[in-house]
Parts: sequence; C-alpha cells; structure tokens
Amino acid sequence: MTARTAYHRLARESPEHRWWRLPAGLGIGVAAYFGLTVVVIVHLAIGTAAGDRFQMFEDFLDSPDLELDDPWFLGISLLLVALMLPAIQIGRLIGPHDRFGDLWSVDGRLRWRWLGLCSLLAAVVYTVVIVAALVLDDARVTVHVDCAAVTAVVIVFATVPLQATAEEAVFRGHLMQMFASWTRWTVIPIVLSTALFVAGHTYDLWGLVDVGIFGVTAAILAIRTGGLEAPIAAHAANNIVLMVTESVSDAWVTSGDYGPLDLLPTMISSVLMIGGCELLMRRTGTHRTRERRADPPPRRRKRKQVGGTVPPPPYPTVRMPPPPPPTWPPPPPPRR
Repeated sequence: MTARTAYHRLARESPEHRWWRLPAGLGIGVAAYFGLTVVVIVHLAIGTAAGDRFQMFEDFLDSPDLELDDPWFLGISLLLVALMLPAIQIGRLIGPHDRFGDLWSVDGRLRWRWLGLCSLLAAVVYTVVIVAALVLDDARVTVHVDCAAVTAVVIVFATVPLQATAEEAVFRGHLMQMFASWTRWTVIPIVLSTALFVAGHTYDLWGLVDVGIFGVTAAILAIRTGGLEAPIAAHAANNIVLMVTESVSDAWVTSGDYGPLDLLPTMISSVLMIGGCELLMRRTGTHRTRERRADPPPRRRKRKQVGGTVPPPPYPTVRMPPPPPPTWPPPPPPRR
C-alpha cells in the first residue's frame, strides 16, 4: 500500500527538509511584514498630513481596532492584516522551489474549484447561523442603510477575503506545518497554532474562547480537506457576515462583552462546516492526502583521481591482431 501524507506533514515529507527552514522563513516573513507595514503607514501619514484626518490617523495608530463607523480606517485595518500574505510568501522563498505550493494544499496549488464550493457552503452556514442567533435574541435589531454603511459593506467585501487568506496562510499554513515538522502528534500543531492565533486578538475572556474554537475548527478543516481552501472560506464568510451585519444595523456582533451563550453560534457553525466539507469531499473526490514522494538516492562523494580522470565503465574492448603464421622450413641462417 502506498504511503500517504497529510497536509500538515508536507514540510516533513520533503527530502530536503531541515528543521531550521520554516523557522527561518517565519523570521524573514515577520521582517518583511514590518517593512511593508512601515511603508504603508508612512504613505498614509503623508497623505493625511495636509487634511483634517491626521489627528484621527494618530488615534488610529494608538488603537488600531476595527472601526466599522469609519469605512476609511476599516479598510486600513483590514489591509494591514492582509500584508501578512505577501510577507509569508517572501519567507517561504528560502525553501525548495518545487515545495512552494505546499503552503496551499496537497496538490501544490490553490484548488479554485474546491475553494468555490467551500465558499458557497460557508456563506450559507454562517449566514443562517448568525441571522438565526440575532432573531432568537430578545433585543430588537434596527437596520439602517446610509452612505457610510454602503461604503463599509463594499470595503468589507473587497478586503476581508485578503485578510482571511493572509491569516490562514500564516496560522493554519506556515505555523501549523512548522510545528508538525517537529512532532508526530497532530494535536500539538493544532494547539500551538491556535494559541498564537488567539494571542493576536484583543477580546475579553469569552471572546478569546470564541476565537480559539474557530481556530481549532480551521485547523481541523485544513487537515481533513488537505488544504487552506475550506479554512479561508469559513474565515472570510464568518467575518463578512459579522461585519456586514454590524455595518447595516445596531446589532452587537463583533464588539462588546461576550458571554458563554455567545459561543453557541460559533460551535454550531463549526460542526456544520466540518460535516458539510466531509460530504463535499466524498461527492467531489477531492484529495485530502497525497502519495509520499520517494527519497532521492544518497549522494556519494567523488573520489579524487591521481594522474588524470578515469572514464566510468563500461570500457571498450580492444582486439589485438593475430600473430603471423610460422613459416616452414625455417629460413637458413645468415652467412658470416
């Protein structure tokens, strides 16, 4: 039976794998991210210096949280997170070139058809669950549609897919493959990558628990589907539905005080998303693993030849001419 390799073990499968490659790539990616962030912030500071938004821009730098009331700062917040995508790709360039696509899936690329199917499933799941949670809530939701709300919705649809892709490429892609290359236990890379994902959010206790549940769900989706397409779809759909809902209404969904009951929508949507992806995997025949590549033969050191280079065998056979036949009687001896 042919050995198969799961998504989170792809880095370990490479014959050229070294324990320092992915950590070094992570360090280069972090440096590239800070460099790109500085460039963007400097350009924004120059652009707002002449206007009345400079003071607002300084306030944004002090607390760069998502502000859905101001679409301009909402776009900046999401784009700053999206900068992690080119940064981590720069960090991956230190690895073997034929392994660069392992960041996305077991096929070595982003599977667009599978991403489309997962996006449709995620849109249905998270829309139904979040809207049902709002309907079952006792508080009445007031819908307001104005110019700022429409602008915020447009910005959300334009930037959230990039933001979700960047976070999944870093946490469920590079980090989880890095941790999985150091251990055989699957639970360790899931826990460590989720812990770092939670550390990147500034919520209260129950809000961080909610983020942790989603992080574990995204990690399971990546391993069970063999790529980042399902986690990207779930992450983007969840954020889009939440931000659009808060942009066009006064419902509390992305900010405020969380509670234990607020974990139910995330838990229900996680179960539905994992189950739906399992059914789609069976229907479409999408690969969740790939055949393990054979290790190349060990390299032998060339021995230094003395007195020139000897060509490798086989050597050509040289045929010598036969000796001349003897003459009889023998010739007389020479006279003296």
